[in-house]
Amino acid sequence: QPSGGWKYRRPNAFIAVSAAVAEVLATVTQERVEVVHSGVATPAEVAPAADAPTVLAVGARVPHKGHRVLAQAAQLLGDVDIGVVGEGPVVVPGLRWMGWRDDVAALLRGARVFVHPSLLEGLGTAAIEAMLAGVPVVVSDAGGLPEVVGEMGICVARGDAEGLAQGIRDALAGDHPCTDAAREWATGRFGVERMVNETLKVYRSVLGR
Repeated sequence: QPSGGWKYRRPNAFIAVSAAVAEVLATVTQERVEVVHSGVATPAEVAPAADAPTVLAVGARVPHKGHRVLAQAAQLLGDVDIGVVGEGPVVVPGLRWMGWRDDVAALLRGARVFVHPSLLEGLGTAAIEAMLAGVPVVVSDAGGLPEVVGEMGICVARGDAEGLAQGIRDALAGDHPCTDAAREWATGRFGVERMVNETLKVYRSVLGR
């Protein structure tokens, strides 16, 4: 939560990566705030990683990413292989900690479900990458994540281990939105070219004042 200060007084406009971030910015500035979602490239078409988990999470191992909630959900799911890619201090039992990887595209190709259990999140580009890769996504309702998935993913309450477990269970059973439709949604909403063009519009508008 920003507390105000000189960096929020100096700009003539702000670009926020999500409506959730824009709402926070509106509490510290009277200037114009424009939402331009991040552009995300479609993951490469590669062979699935041999060690890809059944359920994949990607994110720094820090408290606000919700890994403790994911570990609680794992206990409820029983014998489900849940792997976490990322570095950081958080390590809790019940998850497969995979560290830093440069083959996330291959891991996505091998995973059956992608999960993003954040407690705080500006947007959630990892979930966008999963949608572009055709993987069903289960996310929390933190920050911009509901904007990311819309009606194209399973969204549960942040911090709710039981809800998260049920969402993963449903996705594994095939009870999830169409992945082809989700890919099309993500391609249109989070394309790199769209992000560049919308960002340029904001800059030109400010310069033209």
